[in-house]
Amino acid sequence: MLFTIRLNNVNGITTDNRVLCLETLKWIDDLISKSIIISGISIKERVRFFQSSKNKIDGLINKIEMS
Repeated sequence: MLFTIRLNNVNGITTDNRVLCLETLKWIDDLISKSIIISGISIKERVRFFQSSKNKIDGLINKIEMS
């Protein structure tokens, strides 16, 4: 499976690593499902949500750099 992610229309990732592809798809699906709920919650909860998302992205970056 070849999976390409475009980031800010400049950077991108292309890989055929099935584990990374499936993990990224799951993360995106989870992010989308939680994003719908965001509009009805407080700023504090919104900040907590995005900090958690940032931590997950940082974790993926670390996994990629270690491999």
